[in-house]
Amino acid sequence: MIFRVLIGCGAPSVPQTPPPEAVEKAQPEDVLPLEAESSPGVVIEFPPANHTLEPGSMLTVMGTARIFEGQFEVKLLAGDELIGEQRVLMGSADGGTWAATFQVPEGQSGGPWKIQAYTRSAKDGSIEHLAEVPLTGP
Repeated sequence: MIFRVLIGCGAPSVPQTPPPEAVEKAQPEDVLPLEAESSPGVVIEFPPANHTLEPGSMLTVMGTARIFEGQFEVKLLAGDELIGEQRVLMGSADGGTWAATFQVPEGQSGGPWKIQAYTRSAKDGSIEHLAEVPLTGP
């Protein structure tokens, strides 16, 4: 039996840079936003910004995410006070939709209210991919 191992076949892989005169400067209308399916992160789609919270009600937060290991945290905050926190575990890191539900307390004061969704860095635990939506408190 004879095996052939081919190493370095073809032309060497050297990055090619066009001369400066051949490069056109992109205009703002030519620059396209990253597609949600191709860029990592967490997106909060509901509630919209400045949504008014009803005391004693349940608040459902919904969105999409495409993040490493398919897990992230969602928090409901009144000022610096943590009202509720949930860890969301998605079935896949390829992306998809998610939802988290929080109880809005009665008689809670403080502000400003907000929802935060984010991942934590595996390297140092810092916050990454932060999505934040301001809310109007009860």
